[in-house]
Amino acid sequence: MKVEEIREDFPILASGIIYLDNASTSLTPEPVLRKMLEFYREYRANVGRGIHRLSRRAGEELSEAREKVRKFI
Repeated sequence: MKVEEIREDFPILASGIIYLDNASTSLTPEPVLRKMLEFYREYRANVGRGIHRLSRRAGEELSEAREKVRKFI
């Protein structure tokens, strides 16, 4: 990963700011925002609390996210 590529995920950094207040609120990368918006629009449901389609989809997405984090670590 190149620093420039990572910075592209945070459009606010293009304004030239240097953000150091992560203890208060950290910036959210664009891919995370897109996935959050997808969740809220398409399958907002509690994971493991229902047998309906939305709950199953949310569970599948959570499992995929966990696997990606596991591989990253």
